[in-house]
Amino acid sequence: MSAHETSTPHPISIDDSLDPAVVDSPTRSDCRHDRVARLAHQYWQARGCVDGHDVEDWLRAEHEISEHERHELDSKRTNAASS
Repeated sequence: MSAHETSTPHPISIDDSLDPAVVDSPTRSDCRHDRVARLAHQYWQARGCVDGHDVEDWLRAEHEISEHERHELDSKRTNAASS
């Protein structure tokens, strides 16, 4: 692969091989920004540490974490409504 070619990232989600601790149970010292940064870093590593996709990785990580948070909130609401 030449220096100008980019590899296509493998589809990854937080449900795949990534560390679930990145998105689960944030603490005060573990702000959302830090979780996004760690997940984006995992995407970069999964891509083979190919540079040039930092914004894409960051936005993808934000989206994944937002979806996870929304799912968690929906689950809590459903559980509270059924109690």
